[in-house]
Amino acid sequence: MGPTGKLNMNKVLNKLRMSGGFLSHLYGATFVHPSRLQEDETNREALALINGPDGWITWIKAEHANKEAYLQPEGRVQHPAMQHGAIDLLCEKSPKIGEIKKILARARADDSMPADGFSRGDIEAGPVKKSVVLFCSRAGVAVLLAAYAQKHWSGEWNIHLVTAACKNRQEAIETALKPVRFDDRETKPAILIAVMSICGEGLNGMQKASYSVSVDLPFSEALLQQVAGRVYRSGQVHHTRICKLVSKHPAEALIRARHEKRHNEFREILEAQGTKGASGGASEDGQGGPGTQTIV
Repeated sequence: MGPTGKLNMNKVLNKLRMSGGFLSHLYGATFVHPSRLQEDETNREALALINGPDGWITWIKAEHANKEAYLQPEGRVQHPAMQHGAIDLLCEKSPKIGEIKKILARARADDSMPADGFSRGDIEAGPVKKSVVLFCSRAGVAVLLAAYAQKHWSGEWNIHLVTAACKNRQEAIETALKPVRFDDRETKPAILIAVMSICGEGLNGMQKASYSVSVDLPFSEALLQQVAGRVYRSGQVHHTRICKLVSKHPAEALIRARHEKRHNEFREILEAQGTKGASGGASEDGQGGPGTQTIV
């Protein structure tokens, strides 16, 4: 408790963030937590794999998620979750995966809509295919999402993954987001799945994408703003959409409440000082930075 007898949210989160149980619930805010999966005759092998000693809890650990093999398509298809359809059990009924599918459909329909006056030296002026960056705050989320994407979306998209295991991250980003003309029938647009702490600052080239999606919430709101700035920044020539996906799951709702509390406190300080633009560049969801927030 704080000096006023109120629960100190920062202290609570600082303790919870080190808890394996709390982290497993955070992953359940993006995927379908194993505790919510119902067994039947068609999914017994998958559930046994997910709940086994080398299953769900192992997959979400950073040391497992940051294996170099998962950076390549052939490595992702070898992820243990790809066996017995386990990846589909974890993802198919996830509200966040459902929202990502809608965003991808919108990006595909958006292919023929170039930014006004589009022109850049490395590609002739004209419509380009729209690429999407999916930012994940946890490596385990990024790798599971990449495995699912490789299985279900690679027919229409080139899937790229950048984690701590990636040795040349700048080159990986530039390769993934190379502009592709809309009339190029051979080359697919890109989905770049990136870990926020790895790609949130110091790396360029993401402004070649048109969509930035924050898949899960980091503990630090500042990191959330930084990743939006990777795509929505100087040099961006596309119309840009910034999206933030937030689960109603109690674990992620706790982080969201902390973000809102800090944002409101900051705004009150600026307003008390009579600072103009006290909203801090507020977005449509009432928090700092560009974009929209979807609660699922």
